[in-house]
Amino acid sequence: MVGEIKDYPCSYGTKEESIVGVVKACNLTVPEVYKDGEQMAELARAVKRTTNDGVVYLPFDHAVEAEALGAVVNYGSETVGPRTSGYICDKLEEILDLGTLDTKKGRPAQVLNACRILAEQGETVVLEVVGPITILNGLIDLRAVFKGMRKNPPAPHSASLKTRRPREQGE
Repeated sequence: MVGEIKDYPCSYGTKEESIVGVVKACNLTVPEVYKDGEQMAELARAVKRTTNDGVVYLPFDHAVEAEALGAVVNYGSETVGPRTSGYICDKLEEILDLGTLDTKKGRPAQVLNACRILAEQGETVVLEVVGPITILNGLIDLRAVFKGMRKNPPAPHSASLKTRRPREQGE
């Protein structure tokens, strides 16, 4: 039997802890701060000052790539950050039917815009890109991934390829 799902604020590391208070202190609003490149850049600079860090980090959550592939995201609040809310696939093979991850629109484009803004202001930007298992976890229950791996060993490789940005000509 599945128990009740509860939301808990992430308390791993100082960066995650500091984001919560900084959103409020900067008069930024949720969910806009997670969707707008200019607000992301402002929050990243404020977090850097608050943590006395030497670099700025983006994005602030691990749901950007999954959302770009179709996951539904709960943007949280000033106390809990964004996370996926439910799965959109039941079987590993369904991942192959999703669109491609487009970095030129949606939140991926806004994260890259924030990176550009910060870089132009002389900031050293660390772009945190999640791996295929984290992305898949936002789209499908990982038990289905491991079940699919056992039944069809090439399936995970094919599904993980969906999480990669397609190469453009000249790259």
